[in-house]
Amino acid sequence: MRKFGSKSLYDYAITVGTRGFGRLFALIITIIIARSLGTEDFGMYSLFFGIFIVIVQAEAGVNIAHVRFSKLGVASKAIVLRLSLLSQTFIVLFLTIIGWPLSLLLAQTIGIESLSVPYIGFVASGLLGLFGIWFGIFQADGKFARLGIFSLLFNLILMAYIGGAYILDIKQDLTDVLYSYLIISMALGFVSLIILWNQSSPTNDNKLMRDYYKMIVMNMFVTMFYFLYRYIDVYFLKYYADLATVGIYSAAMKTSMILNILTGSLTTILLPKAVEAITSKDKIKTYVKKSYALSALISVCFIIFYFLSPFILPLLFGEEYSEASNILQWLVVGWIVNTLYIPVSQVFYALNKVAWRIAIEFIKLIFAVLFFIILIPEYGALGAAYALLISISITLLIASVIATILTRNHLREIKTFN
Repeated sequence: MRKFGSKSLYDYAITVGTRGFGRLFALIITIIIARSLGTEDFGMYSLFFGIFIVIVQAEAGVNIAHVRFSKLGVASKAIVLRLSLLSQTFIVLFLTIIGWPLSLLLAQTIGIESLSVPYIGFVASGLLGLFGIWFGIFQADGKFARLGIFSLLFNLILMAYIGGAYILDIKQDLTDVLYSYLIISMALGFVSLIILWNQSSPTNDNKLMRDYYKMIVMNMFVTMFYFLYRYIDVYFLKYYADLATVGIYSAAMKTSMILNILTGSLTTILLPKAVEAITSKDKIKTYVKKSYALSALISVCFIIFYFLSPFILPLLFGEEYSEASNILQWLVVGWIVNTLYIPVSQVFYALNKVAWRIAIEFIKLIFAVLFFIILIPEYGALGAAYALLISISITLLIASVIATILTRNHLREIKTFN
């Protein structure tokens, strides 16, 4: 049996490796799209992608509930799976219906002509969420190698299609790119629904269903606020500037997302560890020590990336995007602070204090919006990077204080009960 440290490093290495390929595929896709479309259409694509990725990430709330209920053993895995499938199916229908009026509202607010751009983002993200249920299954079972392999699949297929067309010199416009997202998401989603439905079982336990759906809703709000902070910047840039500015800034943002190879994997590994750690003071200390050892190692990698940033971005995207190099460096600094925030954020899930996490993420989003409004008119795209850094720094401080208090109260309750 591996010790906590070696097992964590093993799982982390597996997850980083597979996610690394996934991020590589995503970066290749982004580079091809950026070079093919030019700065303005790439800016429009970025508005689509912001909606798509925020919702896909928010749907991880289904998987968080899946992991927690499976680990606690309050119901069979088949029943938990059925609840996850029903939840995600409802999400698909909801996004399909509500997506159109929301697209109309967004288009009128920031001044875009095509309603199909945001609407395809709503529908495609919902469909891909059905495929994402596999991630919760493998994470709950500790099968991180399978989790990593499945996480590659969407980007691998998308890269094969878009990359193949690029190599064959088949011209693709923005519409071609958007529909490739929609068709691949639909195929993976429906196939997953058919396979997994046959492995699931219904339940008549109303309390279980209420608790499960409540946790999903709360976790989705947490994750949505978390990623809105990361992607809402492009909409403020479009409002205050133009699509070309959005495209240039997005090149820096997309390049910085390479770092998500490390931070995303850290989240995947730490959630089960945090759930196990809250049972005693010693385990909490071990969790803090090991998680921040990983965070420190990741931060060193980020610092190296910071100094390489001015050379990486124009090499990948071309000289028309070179002015985004300074923006990229400030985004990297923000990622370092975000890495320090991740171990703290998982404690709220482990303690089932999701309402606190929602409040903290909402506060972070409010700070980001406030600083976007203040800094973007003055500093342009660079102001958006400043705003992200300031808001995550404030959030880290607030979250650390609250998590410490909640953990102490939890341990005190355990001691009293025993």
